[in-house]
Amino acid sequence: ILGEEYVPGPYKPEQIEALLKRLCKLGPSKAVLTGIYYDDASLGAAAYDADKNEMYYYANKKLPGYYHGTGDIFASVLLSALLNNKTLEESIKAAVDFIIDCIISTQENDPEDMIYGVRFEKNLGKLAKLID
Repeated sequence: ILGEEYVPGPYKPEQIEALLKRLCKLGPSKAVLTGIYYDDASLGAAAYDADKNEMYYYANKKLPGYYHGTGDIFASVLLSALLNNKTLEESIKAAVDFIIDCIISTQENDPEDMIYGVRFEKNLGKLAKLID
């Protein structure tokens, strides 16, 4: 969207802030980036609310591997939380935490076969509590 090449992390907070602000200058009042990490122990998301001029960052533990479908699940949880009157900050936290729960459930139940994506169904009850 910004015409920049992908730069792998770990990132510096200033880099992420600059990207989010540039994204908001394209029109939206809020922008979210996933896969953000400032160290090798954590992974999360960052968001910027241009209306409030506020930056948010939330991370949870970084788990090994690549998991299909987590981006779609993240977007769904983020939107669900926002539609349930959660703040942008609360919404990225709910999305990151739900993804972690799903990855852990997948690792526990089916560590060798990740082709079908993460097992989110087992964690829907937790999701309801996260966005309620």
